[in-house]
Amino acid sequence: MEFRLFSGVFLKMGKIINIGRWLSLDISSGGAILHYFLCKKMFLPYEPIVGMALFFSILSIYTFDHLRDSLTHQNTSSQRRLIFQKNTNYWYVYLGLLLVVALTSLFFLPLQLIMWGLALGIFCVFYLLLSGKLSRVYSKELVAAALYSCGIFLDPILRVTENWLFPALLVIHLFLLAFANLVLIAMFELQEDRHEGFHSLVITFGYLRMKKVLSAILVLCMLTAMVGIASDTFPDIYVFYLLSALVLLLILLFPSWFRRQERYRVVADGIFFIPLFLL
Repeated sequence: MEFRLFSGVFLKMGKIINIGRWLSLDISSGGAILHYFLCKKMFLPYEPIVGMALFFSILSIYTFDHLRDSLTHQNTSSQRRLIFQKNTNYWYVYLGLLLVVALTSLFFLPLQLIMWGLALGIFCVFYLLLSGKLSRVYSKELVAAALYSCGIFLDPILRVTENWLFPALLVIHLFLLAFANLVLIAMFELQEDRHEGFHSLVITFGYLRMKKVLSAILVLCMLTAMVGIASDTFPDIYVFYLLSALVLLLILLFPSWFRRQERYRVVADGIFFIPLFLL
């Protein structure tokens, strides 16, 4: 009886996690949590309205991308695409509400942050609109990782008045982790991407070659994070980087276990919740 009860609870939790993942609530929440964590560890005052604007901006961008993607690939087995293909008009209303909240929050942000945020947002829109046509020209993993890391660090960087070197290194480190995250997921979804006609670095350069590249990046991230911890400059942030790289490396080394029930996606995107345990 108790076993059935626990199994039922875990099944419901699994469904909730999957729904949150399909709607990109995990990525959006992780971005907002990471921004809060960075502000605290960089000794900057935290403004809740900035975190809210970041959350709804990320959620709006991903929802727009999911809608565009689901309309482009009608014949698909992807559960996320199938969800967005049902009741499309309701998803448009949902996206509109997200945009209203995101744009309304801009009126309460500092002018400098609004200007840079809008510039980054416009770049994101052009990237999403042209990503299909230009996917053979540039790497979607590189561009997406750069946009994500710049978006998360935009507010803290604009408020750092001196000694830009260390914050710049933090941005580069986050970029490498975000890039590794995207490439790792692409490695697990190689066959699906080929079937759907997507392009990725894994398809371009091959699975084994990208596995070597990814291993080198993650080891480099771990070594530089250890140096950062030892230097006692933003040590908690480097602890987060170290743990994140270690988690991604474990997924890379044990693909069979993480492939079951798409554990690789849950765990890989879950690294951005690690800051909750370091506050």
